[in-house]
Amino acid sequence: MKSDGVSLKRATVEDVETLTAVQTRTFVDDRRLVPPGGTLAGPPGFDSVTWNRRVIENDRAAYYKVLLGEKIIGGLILIDAGNGKWELGRIYIDPGHQNRGFGQQTVRRMYRLHPHVRRWRLGTPEWASRNRHFYEKMGFTIVEITGVDPNPGWRSVEYENGLAQEEREQR
Repeated sequence: MKSDGVSLKRATVEDVETLTAVQTRTFVDDRRLVPPGGTLAGPPGFDSVTWNRRVIENDRAAYYKVLLGEKIIGGLILIDAGNGKWELGRIYIDPGHQNRGFGQQTVRRMYRLHPHVRRWRLGTPEWASRNRHFYEKMGFTIVEITGVDPNPGWRSVEYENGLAQEEREQR
């Protein structure tokens, strides 16, 4: 799917090294935002070619490369939870391309590529105010704030978006 800005194409195993490198830069850059007392090793497998290859090959996941022209600038991992529910497992945009609206374009294209989805779900660290602002701007609402997980030292904010198709198309 393509229009102005970014396009999304299904990732292939040939993309795995580039996607892993972009994802690693993105989540290493996020570490500067972690509050005192919290840790951020990054989400599972963010820096693993093997992990990313397994997700690309998983038939219950949809892994997209985010393209600006022909250049991979990010990725989007979606997981089919069944019964019209999907999880936005991960979205990442290379730090050098952030704050230009590419994340918003990616989510809008996600909605268009998956019109059958009735409810989207995702989670993000409570301290990640930038992420939270972004998800709320894209129509997600908080459904739960978890207790503190002692391993990373922070709580997770769980979001859902169950917009009707007409509303998604307007975003």
